[in-house]
Amino acid sequence: MPRTATLERMTTTNTKPAPLTVHLDLDADVRGKLAALAEEQGRTVDSILADVVAQYFMPEFDDELEARLDADAEKGFEEIEAGKFVEHERVKEWAESLSTANPLPLPRPRSR
Repeated sequence: MPRTATLERMTTTNTKPAPLTVHLDLDADVRGKLAALAEEQGRTVDSILADVVAQYFMPEFDDELEARLDADAEKGFEEIEAGKFVEHERVKEWAESLSTANPLPLPRPRSR
């Protein structure tokens, strides 16, 4: 297995990945594990290494995304506590009616 991997990188002016050649000194055991993983996943070693590099730089994005998701979940819990939700049974009835001649209107939250 060659010790050179071509990693894909995004440029700021072009959304198409541009090749970046990187030389890695990997021992035979790691090279073998990478090759086995690539074959198991039906991918190239290059694509696996590109994902690893991309993941390395993603933590701050993941932290931001997690914070937004947490805020959205909190907002959802507050809406539930305020009674702003549609019961599962009503949604199920509506969904099942969509394939009939007379579908039900989209269910809305009930007023308290």
